[in-house]
Amino acid sequence: MATSLCIIFCILFISSSSALDEKNVTKNPADELVAIVNINRTSHKSSSLTNNLGLACIALQYIKAYQGKCDEVGGPNAKKPAESEFPDTFAPNCGVEVATLAPITGRVLGCQSKYIKPDKAFTQILTMKSTSLNIIYNTTHTEIGAAVNGSDGGGPYF
Repeated sequence: MATSLCIIFCILFISSSSALDEKNVTKNPADELVAIVNINRTSHKSSSLTNNLGLACIALQYIKAYQGKCDEVGGPNAKKPAESEFPDTFAPNCGVEVATLAPITGRVLGCQSKYIKPDKAFTQILTMKSTSLNIIYNTTHTEIGAAVNGSDGGGPYF
């Protein structure tokens, strides 16, 4: 039986650039979403983003801080955790060394409380606002974190 799912998409931040090897895409919906974003970026002449699992985990921590209430973490009136929560709580919970934590310059682009397939997540959530499209195709971003948290007989996965 499926429990509630929380899908968090795309926090982007600036750091060193390297291309994602599309051959590493798994059956994990978060990896599939990253591949879809990268295919769309390269078709718009932007470089691929590196899939950052630590960033994806931090996005989940961020959402969990608001009990998975997607309407409280997106949009212009979004609640934001204290800056200290990133190095003091979120990073350690994700196995991210604080010394490697770069400033996060992006934002949560989508949060969905019910599971939808990655292609639908891209077309129905991530690309519905022109501001989101501008962020997705922004050439200064180099990394992406996409995560799915839930259970349908297995544990959480990223």
